[in-house]
Amino acid sequence: MRGRIPRKIILMMLALSFLLGCAREEEEVFRKRPRPVKERVKEARPLVLVEEKKLPERWQITSGPGYYSFPAWSPDGKKIAYTCYWEEKQDIWVVEVDEDGKPKAGAVNLTNSSSMDEHPSWSPDGKRIVFHSDREGKRQLFVIGADGANLRLLYSHEIEIEWETETGGEKELKECFKPAWSPDGERIAFIAENNIWLIDSEGKEEAQFVTSSGYNDYPAWSPDGSQLAFYSGNIIKLIRADGSEERRLTGSGGMRSDFPGWSNYPAWSPDGERIVFVSNRKKVLGGREVKHYDLWVVKADGTGEAEYLTNDEYHEYFPRWSPQGDKIALQSGFHIRVISLPPPQILTQ
Repeated sequence: MRGRIPRKIILMMLALSFLLGCAREEEEVFRKRPRPVKERVKEARPLVLVEEKKLPERWQITSGPGYYSFPAWSPDGKKIAYTCYWEEKQDIWVVEVDEDGKPKAGAVNLTNSSSMDEHPSWSPDGKRIVFHSDREGKRQLFVIGADGANLRLLYSHEIEIEWETETGGEKELKECFKPAWSPDGERIAFIAENNIWLIDSEGKEEAQFVTSSGYNDYPAWSPDGSQLAFYSGNIIKLIRADGSEERRLTGSGGMRSDFPGWSNYPAWSPDGERIVFVSNRKKVLGGREVKHYDLWVVKADGTGEAEYLTNDEYHEYFPRWSPQGDKIALQSGFHIRVISLPPPQILTQ
């Protein structure tokens, strides 16, 4: 007659069986899970052999121990506005530059507040600057004179909430930010609720959305005001200002299949022919793999060869073309720098 199996062993066997079953179930879920976007991007990004070349001359606009970002040229090319982060303050500063794009005098603090003032964009007549600020608790759009006078709230993004009270419908204040003034001066594009919206330049009319799905950021107007370039899902897209005819400029399956990796911060050249942007696409230079967050420039229709403009250890951000089209201001490292541009010879192919 067989001996009875102790109850303790039976319980241990049941527990082990349960754990093994859970492990198999977790393994099956893990195997079937959607692969993260970063993994797909990494596998899709090819190594591209590019020709070693002399890079454009660059010089520094800002100085001091602060952190500087969001450069914006004035329409006449004589000033550059930017955000300075220093001692827990974030203000809009403006510096005068000469015809070569080099500083002429010390910068002026335009907003000088304890609020978070960021992302300046000039009106086409050069008289005003729109920016976002959290002066009202959440980021909203403000406008100020180019001389620092006449600051006012331009637009607050409020949405209707689903439930109602005895006094009627309620509204909720949402953040809006990263404004971009249209070339004709009539409209301002901005980001709210992960999408691109438009308002009139006086903030009197109801905002209209341009995009309606996904995560969209950093709108940039074409010089004729008919299109917007913007960031969406690791790539750059183009859309007409009325919200129609959305196209991909970079990204797998788009007009530029050689840029399937991360691309962002688009800006149009003044003639509307080219778009500069930042990408971490890998390059092979002299047999060595290089991966930086560099500036690239490409034809706005997506044809021809893309050209890299920087190749250094700095992370490049927020490029903005000068009105004359011969220079680009950008954030490079912790500072605002300007690079001179050679004639776009390879982009005319």
